[in-house]
Amino acid sequence: MNDAASIRMMLDYIQVNSVLAKKASDELDAVRVDREKSAELRPALLQHLLDTKAIKMTQKAAAAEALASHSGTLELLKVAVDMLAAQKQELAKQRINLGAPVSDQAAGVKTASDRYDSLTSPYVGRPTTQTRASDELWRQRVLEH
Repeated sequence: MNDAASIRMMLDYIQVNSVLAKKASDELDAVRVDREKSAELRPALLQHLLDTKAIKMTQKAAAAEALASHSGTLELLKVAVDMLAAQKQELAKQRINLGAPVSDQAAGVKTASDRYDSLTSPYVGRPTTQTRASDELWRQRVLEH
């Protein structure tokens, strides 16, 4: 092998290593930027989890530790998705029960004893289309005499 060929191989080797080192450096920079951004977002997310009662105050330290790592964040995300799925199933069950019969009292239907009675009404002199107890008394007395 001559000197020109070995120099060419050495230059190719240096060029390949430079490209690989540049790619590795770029990846490392991207990871650092991502970590810094995650560190900035972490306290606000932790507070949001507390405010929305997604975690209890006693779980704050464990949640902060989980948010510090990518795998821990993914575990928290999985738990959140499981909770949403459970709530969705519960809502679906409740929708199935729509239209189920209920008692008249639960539906707010007034029975004969619940109807308007001017003697027990808290509104004195309230206009009504129904017969008042005083009118009934007056009619009874007039008809008796």
